[in-house]
Amino acid sequence: MALASLFMALDGINEKGLAIAVLDAGDKVVTKQDTPKPDLTTTSAVQYLLKNAANVKEALELLRGIDMNSDPGSAYHLSMADATGRSVAVEYVDNKMVVTDSPFVTNHYLCKEKFEVGLHEGDHRHEKLMEQYQKTGGVMNEEHLTKAIASVTQLPKKGAIVGGTLWTMVMDLKHPSVTYYSRRHFDKPLHFTLSRTN
Repeated sequence: MALASLFMALDGINEKGLAIAVLDAGDKVVTKQDTPKPDLTTTSAVQYLLKNAANVKEALELLRGIDMNSDPGSAYHLSMADATGRSVAVEYVDNKMVVTDSPFVTNHYLCKEKFEVGLHEGDHRHEKLMEQYQKTGGVMNEEHLTKAIASVTQLPKKGAIVGGTLWTMVMDLKHPSVTYYSRRHFDKPLHFTLSRTN
């Protein structure tokens, strides 16, 4: 199980400052590209990209070279950012990859082809993040970013044992590191620093 978990990455950062997160895209339309290219699932693609790409541009080129097959049961999109400041949402519509520049992603589509599909009534997380992003001119230190994320965390549904926001990661892309918070415990950070390689 421990070895298999290495290929089930939902998010991460590499030593070059490339960060990737997998999120539910908003509907149940699975991606199943079928060409002669090599096949990868959503989670194995995260590991592949973090191992082989230094930035968003390289990661997008690698994605164009594979057939994406979403892990069962849902549609997913990727949020990717790098140390240059570029950040995008990668979504799949009719088995075609669509890239949308965006500084943040929640759980609904951002591309024009399916814009706001999956956005539920009363879910204002994207709006809240946009407001906080605009207030700071898009420049946030770790404290501001953590507060912004904490303000949009989701609680589990009443009576549920698990659910809501299970973990949060705040990543520094210029000095590759991550601060991890489990189950909305923002008073108990776990901090990890990566070493850069040439």
